[in-house]
Amino acid sequence: MDLEAVNREVKREFEEEWAGTSVENLLITNQYPRAKEEFACFEKFLPKDDLILEAGCGLGPKLIYFTQKNYSMVGVDYVFSALERVHQYNPKLTLAQTDVHALPFPESSFGAYLSYGVVEHFPQGPQQAILEAHRVLKSGGLIFMMVPADNPLSRFVYDEQNFLHKLRRNGLIRKLMGKPPLQPQEETQPISNYTVERKCVAFSRHRNFRSSTNNL
Repeated sequence: MDLEAVNREVKREFEEEWAGTSVENLLITNQYPRAKEEFACFEKFLPKDDLILEAGCGLGPKLIYFTQKNYSMVGVDYVFSALERVHQYNPKLTLAQTDVHALPFPESSFGAYLSYGVVEHFPQGPQQAILEAHRVLKSGGLIFMMVPADNPLSRFVYDEQNFLHKLRRNGLIRKLMGKPPLQPQEETQPISNYTVERKCVAFSRHRNFRSSTNNL
């Protein structure tokens, strides 16, 4: 299996998924009964006096929720277009474009780490992402990593080689569905003109975090 190719395809599919919805629509899901129960559980344990990282924040519904609850949040994702839209919704949020396997933060930076439905998408497995989460967590820090239940249906849905995913990548099918053809994309997008980059760099310097070309 070409892991790099699969990871690129997963990233592209997330770009399409986020393009098809909005921050506002996803914020509605925070009002679902299950989400409210989940938040109530987390709030019993999340530290109010320490930094919390959401790794793979996407369009940011969870990041925005916990920020509104006065938690000190940092959101990262590797889909730049999603982070742009989160920044447009709330320019005060601290965001960075990066890979959860190689975070631009030193060891022991965070009091808690949140991950909503991220690591199950990696064909190489979750181990590297979990090790990186452990690296940036402080001693005694908390990690909350949510993944789908392991059953035949979830294994089929998240199998990038199943026939449905192959159909999504088929040029003729995409044309019939009104979707643009898949084009090769640069892994790192230009960011020098975005104000959010300066905000994250200033935040990083304040926290003694090292700089990264993938920071927003």
